[in-house]
Amino acid sequence: MSELFVFISQVNPVNLINLTAFTALRLIAIEEGYINDIHRPVSDFAHELKGTGYDGVPLKNVLQMSSGVFFNEDYADFNADINRMGRTVALGNSINEFAASLKSHRKSGEYHHYVSMDTQVLGMVLKNMVGKTPSAYLEEKIWKKIGMQSNAKWLVDDYDMELAFGTLNVTTRDYARFSRLYMNYGNWNGEQIVPENWVKDSVTPDAPHLQAGINPLSSSKMGYGYQWWIPEHPKGDFMALGVYGQHLYINPGKKVVIVKNSADSQWKSRQETNYAIAACFQNIAESL
Repeated sequence: MSELFVFISQVNPVNLINLTAFTALRLIAIEEGYINDIHRPVSDFAHELKGTGYDGVPLKNVLQMSSGVFFNEDYADFNADINRMGRTVALGNSINEFAASLKSHRKSGEYHHYVSMDTQVLGMVLKNMVGKTPSAYLEEKIWKKIGMQSNAKWLVDDYDMELAFGTLNVTTRDYARFSRLYMNYGNWNGEQIVPENWVKDSVTPDAPHLQAGINPLSSSKMGYGYQWWIPEHPKGDFMALGVYGQHLYINPGKKVVIVKNSADSQWKSRQETNYAIAACFQNIAESL
């Protein structure tokens, strides 16, 4: 079966979806033995999280956006946590210290709610355990191996820590290359870059609160894996979603990858469009 790539570019070819690439690094780190058990608390791997909202929270729950930590992600609210975080970085303070300031809201592993700082915490774990910056590890383990066409840019704070939750700027075509890697379950032209079993686990909701559809245990109608979204009506496909209208859509069964980037200033008022866009992508794949 031949492969199909669809590009939808409404702005310059830069995308801001980095969670998926970053998750691939963590899966590689787990396979290489740097992280020996995803059921262990993140505070075991990043001691600066002791006594915080993340203390005792299993790594797996953080991967699945089920940390139970309170975080207001309303970009339209000046005082929301996501905007306080932005000001923290802009004023030269530590993004890791900000993540460590958050408090627990509910028991972890029981409710799915997207929290950007969950990804930052995973960045702290990766850097501590591997002993390399996420940028260096990404270049070594993925960028060079799959022949990315362009350089990427990843913002860091004044303490040289990557803003792991976002700000990885990648061209549209290179995000398509990364999507192809996942479409083939971590295999790139015969070389297994990301372990296949971990890739499959990362796109498989494995608990009630992660299931797609109307779910009282989730703040979204989409399902969730390890930082991959599962469409409301799944067909073996999965997605990455980014603020302001960024999308990666991957359908391994149909061998289809769709990459869309945007700069939608009205994104917040059109949250429901993510469901419609997912359905649109599914229709494209199913029609082929």
